[in-house]
Order: sequence, then C-alpha cells, then structure tokens
Amino acid sequence: MQHMDSRNIHSLPFMKMHGLGNDFVVIDARDREVQLSQKVISVIADRHFGVGFDQLAVISQKGDFDAHFHSIIQTAL
Repeated sequence: MQHMDSRNIHSLPFMKMHGLGNDFVVIDARDREVQLSQKVISVIADRHFGVGFDQLAVISQKGDFDAHFHSIIQTAL
C-alpha cells in the first residue's frame, strides 16, 4: 500500500482530462493500492500550488463486485 503525503506526491502517476468546462484528475491504482489523505487531495486540487481539478477519480481493482474496476470520485473542496 502506498501512503501519499506532500513529500512523495510527485511520484504519483496521473492523467488530467478536460471536458465540458471541468477538469478531471484520474489515478490508475489497479496495480497498486494508493491511499490519499484529505490534505493530499486538497494539495492536488489547488490550482495555484497543485495540478487543479474539479473531480478526482481513483480507479482500482478493490471491491467484491462483478465488475472490471472500482472507482471513487471526489470533488474538489
């Protein structure tokens, strides 16, 4: 499990996408477990000091569902 904090946040691979005036940051966590604290999410969401986003999507294999993946979507605060 990879715990992300402000010191190692730069090693986290992500994609930033735009659509209909919204910014999305997508983190592919299917091959590793990533835990993001609320503080780290706020740093990533900040448009002046971070990447900036309206929504954050974390894609993972986690879950007992009969599905291809599990996603968690969080909006910027």
